[in-house]
Amino acid sequence: MNLVRQKPGSFCCGQCCVAMVADLDRKASCKVFGTKGVTTTKSVRRALTKLGYLANERLKSFRNESALPATCLLRLSYPKEVQRYGHWVVYHNGLIYCPSLGIYPYAQLGILGAPKSSSYLGFTKQCA
Repeated sequence: MNLVRQKPGSFCCGQCCVAMVADLDRKASCKVFGTKGVTTTKSVRRALTKLGYLANERLKSFRNESALPATCLLRLSYPKEVQRYGHWVVYHNGLIYCPSLGIYPYAQLGILGAPKSSSYLGFTKQCA
């Protein structure tokens, strides 16, 4: 998996995460979404579907890392006074691929200032 970075101050973390999963660049992913701005679970799911993935209908709750699939998108939430919007990151084989902070182990997720995620969006690549 290759890290795709978002520009500082931008709100395209969802597009960057889909780009990482689908092996695209940020610009191509934004084109699939039709926006460079804030994304929702629904818009992320729609983009994955357009790219040939079968994505879960909704976010799924989990309690610990062992419950996660090998690769999925995690939805991080911040206190409203810190950040109004949530943040998407990719979980891949024990590592977090964060469009704004880089790559780090899952165990450091809460340490880096973001609460641990309690929900993920699972997906699988559809056969051609």
